[in-house]
Amino acid sequence: MPANESKTRLGTPWPADVLLKNRTPTLLMVGAEDERWLVESYAFTDHLRQNKHPDYTWRVIEGVGHNLGPEIEADVTHGEYGVIAKTKVGPINEDVVHAATKWLDQHAKD
Repeated sequence: MPANESKTRLGTPWPADVLLKNRTPTLLMVGAEDERWLVESYAFTDHLRQNKHPDYTWRVIEGVGHNLGPEIEADVTHGEYGVIAKTKVGPINEDVVHAATKWLDQHAKD
């Protein structure tokens, strides 16, 4: 591994470095309401840009959260333990599906 590659806390190469090495076309979609991953995804794409990745797309989808859908509060249950946590869930937003499909169509190889 080149000296300039970062590693995750598990000691594996940072995914952005793997994409740079393989020059893999990349679509990164994040919900605008997902504050943590919004910042992380910006750092990820900034790393790709600074290292001149040839083909990446970063899409921030308004009105959706971490699961790329509406942030509807729900209980996480586990058998006899009942409610063990709270989460936010919702169906994947239609705009996300359309954007992903369009990107895949544009990047499909004949």
